[in-house]
Amino acid sequence: MYPRYAVLLIVALLCCTPSHARQQSQIPVSVRVLETYTKTYQVAPNLKVTIVVAGDRLVLRYGNSDDIPLDALSDKKFRIRGIGAQIEFVKDDQGTVTHVLLTQNGQQQ
Repeated sequence: MYPRYAVLLIVALLCCTPSHARQQSQIPVSVRVLETYTKTYQVAPNLKVTIVVAGDRLVLRYGNSDDIPLDALSDKKFRIRGIGAQIEFVKDDQGTVTHVLLTQNGQQQ
């Protein structure tokens, strides 16, 4: 089951670039908070994504794909624009990001 969703995410990330993505509203999150999320994450056994700050927002990078904007739903949960998936940054008690949770079609990775 797990690899199936990873494959769906890979296909969606490769097919949906910002030029194809629909504008969606987001809440403001400070750049200082966004910077705490910048890093490469292993979201599936064969899938790593890199999160970076671009201006005043986060973008997701995968392989050679274009940057995919992330729309803030809260200060730790973001919508991956254009593919109907969400990514949530999980922090420990000291406020350090330990991992991300990926949710797509109601299924958490």
